Amino acid sequence: MNESTPPPNANRETMLALMLLTIGGAFLFLFLNFVSLGMFFYVALITGVVGLVASFHYVLWGRGLLGEVSLEREKFLREQAKELEQIENPYAIQPRPGARPRPPRSTPDDRIQ
Repeated sequence: MNESTPPPNANRETMLALMLLTIGGAFLFLFLNFVSLGMFFYVALITGVVGLVASFHYVLWGRGLLGEVSLEREKFLREQAKELEQIENPYAIQPRPGARPRPPRSTPDDRIQ
């Protein structure tokens, strides 16, 4: 590639693709609307209304409940990891409930540093 030629413009390509998609979609919509004698417009309108109601429902309830569920999910994952650890090593010594954790033992390698 020559140093004097500018790099291709990605914005122009994106805009061209969007314009072709819009024009093609409009022609397809008009054709289907003409073939169905106008019923396709009402089907598209009802689909749009249902999509708006679903979006409103998500914004109103879904995002709010996402925070509550995430705390429960973290707790559940911790419990699952603990159970999986017990399954993988069933003979490991389990601490008593309420016992203080022991500090890690130092090894000879730790003392050298």
